[in-house]
This record gives sequence, C-alpha cells and structure tokens, in this order.
Amino acid sequence: MANRKQMKRRLRENPQFHKWLKGKPELYNQIKRDPAGLEGMIVSWKREQTKLAQLQKIGQGYRQVVSQIQELNTLVERVDSLMSNIKIMNERWSEYKNQYIATEKAAEVSTKERKRKTRVN
Repeated sequence: MANRKQMKRRLRENPQFHKWLKGKPELYNQIKRDPAGLEGMIVSWKREQTKLAQLQKIGQGYRQVVSQIQELNTLVERVDSLMSNIKIMNERWSEYKNQYIATEKAAEVSTKERKRKTRVN
C-alpha cells in the first residue's frame, strides 16, 4: 500500500509525466499493478523530453537558417537585376556617347564650312 501512496505522490510531483502516462492506458495499468517500475519510467520519460526539446531547438535553428538563406537569395536576385540594368545603361551610354561625338564632329565641320564660306564671300 505504501508503494501506491508513493506512486500517487510521484505522479502529483510530475504532472506532465502523469498526463503523458494517462495517454498510454497499457503503461498506466502496468504501473498501477507494479508501482516499483515508476521511477525508471519517469527517468526514461525525462530523457525523452530532453531529446524532444533538443530536436525542437535544432528544428528552430534550421528554420532560422532557411529563412536567412531565402533572404540572401532575394538579395542576390536584386543585385543580379541591378547589374543587368547597369549593363544595359552602359551599353546605351556607349551608343549615346558615340552619337553625341558624331553630332559634335558634324557640328564642328559645319561651323568650319560656314567660316570658310564667310571668308570666301
């Protein structure tokens, strides 16, 4: 009878374990019949809870890394887009520059011709 009282006390001291144990009727009935195995079961359960907590922490870290990688990919895509725009602007600038130089040369030539005609007249 003392074992049953100790079992009830231990279950009250570990409410999460008690809740988990009630979810496993076959184990709960086994512990009711043989309360001596309770301590070992509590130790095993605590180890499992520690492992689960560690896995959750690892999973959270993994999700955080995935999020950071996605943000990095977004930045890389933006940089690629900017570089593409800069390349297009440089190509157009070269075309514009060549047109500008040709226009300037043509204007210079026409100015020289006007001066010649003015001198001739």
